[in-house]
Amino acid sequence: MIAPPAADRPCDYSVWPTLLTRAVGAYLALGGLWKAASPWELIRAIEFSLPSMLPGRAIDFAAASVAGWEAMVGLWLILAPHRVPAVAAAATLIGYSAVLARFALDSSSPRCGCLSLPFSGLDGQQTAQVGLARNAALLWLLWRGRTACPMPRRPPRRTSASVPARPTGFSIVELLVVIAILGIVVALALPALSRARTSARDARDLSTVRHLSSLIANYAADHADCFPYFQTPGDPFGPMVLPPGFSLGPGRSYFMGGSVYWPNILRDAYIPPAFAAHLATEGDVTGSNLTEGYPADTIRSRFLLTHTVFAAPRFWRDDLPPLHHAMLRPVRTSEVLFPSLKGLMLDLSPPPTSSRPLDRSWYPDVGRMDGSAGIVRWDLLDHRRIVRRPYGAWPWPILSSRDGVHGRDF
Repeated sequence: MIAPPAADRPCDYSVWPTLLTRAVGAYLALGGLWKAASPWELIRAIEFSLPSMLPGRAIDFAAASVAGWEAMVGLWLILAPHRVPAVAAAATLIGYSAVLARFALDSSSPRCGCLSLPFSGLDGQQTAQVGLARNAALLWLLWRGRTACPMPRRPPRRTSASVPARPTGFSIVELLVVIAILGIVVALALPALSRARTSARDARDLSTVRHLSSLIANYAADHADCFPYFQTPGDPFGPMVLPPGFSLGPGRSYFMGGSVYWPNILRDAYIPPAFAAHLATEGDVTGSNLTEGYPADTIRSRFLLTHTVFAAPRFWRDDLPPLHHAMLRPVRTSEVLFPSLKGLMLDLSPPPTSSRPLDRSWYPDVGRMDGSAGIVRWDLLDHRRIVRRPYGAWPWPILSSRDGVHGRDF
């Protein structure tokens, strides 16, 4: 028969407090596993919270420790839904809330993706505010489930005096040791798996960049040595006609329209249909093609072709507007003076966001004029060679660099 609970520790043996407590444990375990599988936003948050205080490996270890602790507390709360793990979970949530409160007051704070999948449409400050509300709800669930009692122990078996009774089940110390080991293994294994997945994606993207560079070379060999061009020469506001004969809308600028829609010139004859579908799916689609009156299979590529192939090198010599529009013309591959040092295209994957700005945390894939490709750190590019030009040219390295194809980016 189960003994009644003590007066100073009210217990409820019904199923609801236990379910509430285990639900919070499942949420914490899921959040810890998510942080371990995709630790980049957590690392970014730690770098923001402790600027210049920890080396890179220490930050990685801190992120792995946070993810492992959260997963361990969640599993502990699922397996033993009573007061001790609930206090550990509450302390964890309160600690997270203290950090989120700081993020919620700073408009430059990064997104942390805490405890759940990150909200894609919110910036760091808004995500922190959502995280505070979520933590308050989890703490309320822990409070509602505070009366959950540990599972009652079975009475010991009666044995003879000559045969000692064997202990049954696991002790709380053994359970905690197992949970700790599992948490450490998860924290160490999942970041390695995440890095392997990232490396595989980078290898695939670099292969795509090299393949596109070879297709551009084949196109140029068949079209008077010119890079893909579908704008109106000498007229930055003229029609931009793509096959099979439709024009881009008036909102598409001369340079950015060419950099985004250039694969449509190479499709069918140079880009196989399967590869075209891959680019269209992977592309940076900012709106529905059908809504804007374009064919449904129009490619809006995330592999941006450099703006410098849409204007003569003289156009990129300084920041002053050109005296005439004759410099807006197709550029020949023979005009490139430093093929191994000049960028051809820039891969916007993943694109820069409020939590991944244009700094050392962004590593885009860059293709070069000689057909090679590599991953570069954004802040190591020569930003002093950026030229600010009109007609929709983005003031970025690779895209708008001084001297155009006569210059160099590396």
